[in-house]
Amino acid sequence: MDPEAFLEIANQIYRLQMYPFFEMAHCLVMCMYVKEDLAGGAHLFSRKHPLTCWITCMLSIYGGAMLANFLLGEPILSSFKNQNSLLLATAAWYVIFYTPFDIGYLIMIIIGTLKGNGTAFLKVLERLLRGVWTPNAIELVQISFPTKACIAASFIFVLDKKTEIISAPHALVYFGVVIFFVYFKMSSMLLGIHDPFVPFENLFCAIFLGGIWDTLARLLTPASKGDHTSTKSDTAKDGKQNPQRKKIKTFFFFNFDVFKHC
Repeated sequence: MDPEAFLEIANQIYRLQMYPFFEMAHCLVMCMYVKEDLAGGAHLFSRKHPLTCWITCMLSIYGGAMLANFLLGEPILSSFKNQNSLLLATAAWYVIFYTPFDIGYLIMIIIGTLKGNGTAFLKVLERLLRGVWTPNAIELVQISFPTKACIAASFIFVLDKKTEIISAPHALVYFGVVIFFVYFKMSSMLLGIHDPFVPFENLFCAIFLGGIWDTLARLLTPASKGDHTSTKSDTAKDGKQNPQRKKIKTFFFFNFDVFKHC
């Protein structure tokens, strides 16, 4: 790769700002750490002692900066001067402890997915380092089966660890996830089944994302003038159309079009 291009990429990464994305990630992780440390009493403690809960989260978030300021002879609380940073930390605290749906679980699933198939998300960068630019390979644009499988596995592990929905032993759950990955990897190599989630995705799209309604609309919409003329010509040529044949054609058109809509 061209050294100048490599240096330019390095400079771009070096100039990345910590605020707000990296700092938000740090605040969320620290608040999740406090919540994990409180264990089963996190819900009750956050309701009865919200100020203490907030202070402990701020100490976790700014602990390193406060110690560094103390050793350097600077004001210990100078980290709290940045209002934007403080508001961001407070927002992270509120999201982790008081949102109706625990967003911490969602973060766990995201982290599990990135750890399980981080290579796919870095594919564009990896190819760029070799001098190849392929924007169509962005994983979020076209999610591959390994990423979907990692999302499913992370979701199962979160349910197993943080809820009572799955009552099976953790070793059995882990073994089941391993068998799932091995089975579909072998199916991909031997049987050519590359994405077993596709039928379920098509069914979901057909039911919830307008597939059925679009198909019904096309069936109920009158044909255009050109189509009508062509139909008349075919009828005059072949005589009366077979109504049973017309039913069969409509049936197959409806079924296949619904599941191929998405």
